[in-house]
Amino acid sequence: MSLFAQAAFAWLFPYITPEIMVYAKWIPIVAFFLQYLGFGLGFGVINYLLQGEILPSDMRSIGNGLIGIFDNLFVFLSVKSIPFLIASIGVGGMYCLYTILVLITLVVSFFTMPETKGMSLEDIEDFYTAMKKTERIEKKSHMQP
Repeated sequence: MSLFAQAAFAWLFPYITPEIMVYAKWIPIVAFFLQYLGFGLGFGVINYLLQGEILPSDMRSIGNGLIGIFDNLFVFLSVKSIPFLIASIGVGGMYCLYTILVLITLVVSFFTMPETKGMSLEDIEDFYTAMKKTERIEKKSHMQP
């Protein structure tokens, strides 16, 4: 919501009258604060919290390293793409694009992430091991005539 507020402010900025601007000038600051608050309290750290639950114990160290590498790579690419995005679609368009990407991430995460509340790490690992075995059995059954 804060990214959308920043996009709306950037697009509507030329149309805001000086009387309204006295109050509206706080919108980007508050939106920026809420964006980083939300990122720091959930959206930004959740992939690091899930690593301990989702990755099997024998692959955790390699998986954590790979996730860290990809996370930093995508942060780098995101930061480097900002000047290009501002030049091509403007500040409002950039914030709108990031809003859309966050919404897509939330929808995909909602439908693909399993619920692990109340499960121990062993239960979660057993769940994924059983899923993997089921996939192998299904593959074998499709390959046989």
